[in-house]
Amino acid sequence: MLVSKDKGATWKQVANEAPVKQPAQSLEVSSDASQVWAVSQKTLLHSADSGAHWDSLELSFGSAGNLHLRRIDDQNLFITSNMGLYSSHDAGRSWSRADIRELQFQDAAGAGNARLASLQRHGLIASFDSGKTWQKVNDPLAEGFFPLVRAGRSGSLFAVSATEGLFTFDGSAHSASEAMGSSSLMPESHGLQNRANVSYRT
Repeated sequence: MLVSKDKGATWKQVANEAPVKQPAQSLEVSSDASQVWAVSQKTLLHSADSGAHWDSLELSFGSAGNLHLRRIDDQNLFITSNMGLYSSHDAGRSWSRADIRELQFQDAAGAGNARLASLQRHGLIASFDSGKTWQKVNDPLAEGFFPLVRAGRSGSLFAVSATEGLFTFDGSAHSASEAMGSSSLMPESHGLQNRANVSYRT
């Protein structure tokens, strides 16, 4: 992993510790850049001091394949995989698999109590109780392939369709039928989260 502290003008290795020198496929940073999480092969790496020191956790589901980390906030994290959706409510120290029939997940995001996940083949599923229960988004707009879902500062969630553009998903709704917004395209800058000034890359 590499780190830049000058908005990407220059880069250097984040640390000399052996775990962070291994290939990494996914990374998330807290809003103040003090905490960094990364998935490296079958291991979760975590730093609580802006990358100066690192802890590692071997993931019991590491063999699921295609692991990608998603941060909801500094306590709540998702890992999508080819064999389920996994969540942590303690900054990555412990993980549990979501009770969802679908297995292959593409992406996930959350705002408030709302969670939205896209499937690798097509479709969206949503939760309105912080991931305790999930339901399929039964809307014609939601039947496409959504490579990205993201949270906005307003509390809305955004789903990026591979063919139809950008959709708004109302995170304050109480059911999936209420939450799917307009199919009209919106500019990319509309409410999307910005991360800290410190940049990382794998």
